[in-house]
Amino acid sequence: MSRSEKLEIQRAFSPNWKILEHLRNCFLSEDFSPESYWKNAEVLAQYDFTFAQRIGWKWDSVIRELKETPSLQSLESVTLIDWGCGTGVATRKFLEHLGPGFVKKIILMDKSHLACRFAQESILKKYPEVKIETTLSTIDQEKRVLLVSHVLNELSPAAEKELLSLIETADLVIWVEPGTPASSSRLIEYRERFRKIFSVLAPCPHQETCGLLKLKNTPHWCHFFAAPPGQIFQDSFWSEFSKRLQIDLRALPTSFLVLGKAPPRSMGTKRLMGRARHYKGYSLALVCAETAVSEEKLLKRDKKHIIDIIDKKRFTTWIP
Repeated sequence: MSRSEKLEIQRAFSPNWKILEHLRNCFLSEDFSPESYWKNAEVLAQYDFTFAQRIGWKWDSVIRELKETPSLQSLESVTLIDWGCGTGVATRKFLEHLGPGFVKKIILMDKSHLACRFAQESILKKYPEVKIETTLSTIDQEKRVLLVSHVLNELSPAAEKELLSLIETADLVIWVEPGTPASSSRLIEYRERFRKIFSVLAPCPHQETCGLLKLKNTPHWCHFFAAPPGQIFQDSFWSEFSKRLQIDLRALPTSFLVLGKAPPRSMGTKRLMGRARHYKGYSLALVCAETAVSEEKLLKRDKKHIIDIIDKKRFTTWIP
């Protein structure tokens, strides 16, 4: 989307703070609710312009990392399934980075038919050439890419069963969640469940049992910080959004999991999780490696180049 298009959309948008505050309270709740908060088109529009944008920035970081790997490059003409699609931001980001020619068709799935319709219209507005369906009627022979985004606190037993069945038939699964301890713990459970039949392509640098499952690592969780676009910090709307809803625009904590049928890539030896803590003369970094998850002390006198990388590239940081 061009800058002029974004400005035009922004001028046409009028925030309803009551709706946004209600949505914020819903998202903060860790309790499952069978009720859909997509009550009408206005709620969807308010969400799509605000909270969905922040989720989209997380997808930007995840897809940018995957674009550098063979896991996406080996696929083409795929059936793209967006499970729990909401307003369709995950699909739009996928198309934005990889292009509509990458997909043969898109299947949108959500417990809310209103959300599916909104997502379909928003996708077709920019990509009128793509084929979109809202039901999964048959198992075809096409390669499948499954997108899952921010669904963990809404999974009923029936919905989880459906999702697990879809994962088993997918060639690539990209799952993005908030970077909370609870989300991290749940994603690790699914990682352990599927790592014997899939390659764990990200964020892990190995295929072994997750090191965070050890008792000594109970205080830690697997999360990373996606990068919001710099221009929002000079934007009056986002400034008001931050103040009214008490959201730190600088922080986009993200937990994610990517599973694939392709062989795992060689990803380096260690990966930084969360943020390093800097002290006089050294930094402490929580790193994941095949042998363990541990906190490493990086002395500035001999690891300054690594510390500089950590500061500049916070989402994907490999430590040699």
